[in-house]
Amino acid sequence: MESLNKNQLALLTCVIALSFSETAQASATALSPSSPGTPYSQLSNKVMAISNERIDKQLNQEINKVNDVMATRVLAKIGDFSSY
Repeated sequence: MESLNKNQLALLTCVIALSFSETAQASATALSPSSPGTPYSQLSNKVMAISNERIDKQLNQEINKVNDVMATRVLAKIGDFSSY
Protein backbone atom coordinates (compact mmCIF):
# COMPACT_ATOMS: atom_id res chain seq x y z
CA MET A 1 0.00 0.00 0.00
CA GLU A 2 2.90 2.34 0.74
CA SER A 3 4.33 1.99 -2.78
CA LEU A 4 0.91 2.69 -4.25
CA ASN A 5 0.77 5.97 -2.34
CA LYS A 6 4.22 6.91 -3.65
CA ASN A 7 3.08 6.10 -7.19
CA GLN A 8 -0.03 8.20 -6.76
CA LEU A 9 2.07 11.08 -5.43
CA ALA A 10 4.45 10.84 -8.39
CA LEU A 11 1.50 10.79 -10.78
CA LEU A 12 -0.07 13.80 -9.10
CA THR A 13 3.24 15.68 -9.32
CA CYS A 14 3.39 15.02 -13.07
CA VAL A 15 -0.20 16.18 -13.54
CA ILE A 16 0.47 19.40 -11.63
CA ALA A 17 3.68 20.08 -13.59
CA LEU A 18 1.83 19.58 -16.87
CA SER A 19 -0.94 21.88 -15.70
CA PHE A 20 1.56 24.61 -14.83
CA SER A 21 2.97 24.34 -18.34
CA GLU A 22 -0.50 24.68 -19.84
CA THR A 23 -1.26 27.58 -17.49
CA ALA A 24 1.78 29.43 -18.81
CA GLN A 25 0.49 28.95 -22.35
CA ALA A 26 -2.99 30.13 -21.31
CA SER A 27 -1.45 33.17 -19.62
CA ALA A 28 0.44 34.12 -22.74
CA THR A 29 -2.81 33.93 -24.72
CA ALA A 30 -4.93 35.78 -22.14
CA LEU A 31 -2.37 38.53 -21.66
CA SER A 32 -1.91 39.21 -25.37
CA PRO A 33 -1.81 42.83 -26.59
CA SER A 34 -5.21 42.37 -28.27
CA SER A 35 -6.90 43.16 -24.95
CA PRO A 36 -4.94 46.11 -23.47
CA GLY A 37 -7.97 47.60 -21.67
CA THR A 38 -8.79 44.50 -19.62
CA PRO A 39 -7.97 44.88 -15.91
CA TYR A 40 -5.28 42.61 -14.52
CA SER A 41 -7.68 41.06 -11.99
CA GLN A 42 -10.00 39.89 -14.77
CA LEU A 43 -7.10 38.38 -16.68
CA SER A 44 -5.79 36.74 -13.54
CA ASN A 45 -9.20 35.27 -12.74
CA LYS A 46 -9.56 34.00 -16.30
CA VAL A 47 -6.14 32.32 -16.23
CA MET A 48 -6.85 30.74 -12.84
CA ALA A 49 -10.23 29.44 -14.04
CA ILE A 50 -8.62 27.89 -17.12
CA SER A 51 -5.86 26.39 -14.99
CA ASN A 52 -8.24 24.98 -12.38
CA GLU A 53 -10.45 23.45 -15.06
CA ARG A 54 -7.48 21.73 -16.71
CA ILE A 55 -6.07 20.52 -13.40
CA ASP A 56 -9.46 19.11 -12.37
CA LYS A 57 -9.90 17.35 -15.70
CA GLN A 58 -6.43 15.80 -15.70
CA LEU A 59 -6.57 14.85 -12.05
CA ASN A 60 -9.94 13.17 -12.49
CA GLN A 61 -8.60 11.23 -15.48
CA GLU A 62 -5.63 10.01 -13.44
CA ILE A 63 -7.81 9.15 -10.43
CA ASN A 64 -10.10 7.14 -12.72
CA LYS A 65 -7.09 5.22 -14.06
CA VAL A 66 -5.92 4.43 -10.51
CA ASN A 67 -9.45 3.40 -9.52
CA ASP A 68 -9.69 1.10 -12.55
CA VAL A 69 -6.39 -0.56 -11.62
CA MET A 70 -7.45 -0.97 -8.00
CA ALA A 71 -10.84 -2.40 -9.02
CA THR A 72 -9.10 -4.88 -11.31
CA ARG A 73 -6.80 -5.96 -8.48
CA VAL A 74 -9.71 -6.37 -6.06
CA LEU A 75 -11.66 -8.42 -8.60
CA ALA A 76 -8.58 -10.56 -9.21
CA LYS A 77 -8.24 -11.17 -5.46
CA ILE A 78 -11.92 -12.09 -5.21
CA GLY A 79 -11.41 -14.46 -8.12
CA ASP A 80 -8.45 -16.05 -6.29
CA PHE A 81 -10.55 -16.60 -3.17
CA SER A 82 -13.45 -18.13 -5.07
CA SER A 83 -11.18 -20.91 -6.34
CA TYR A 84 -10.68 -22.26 -2.79
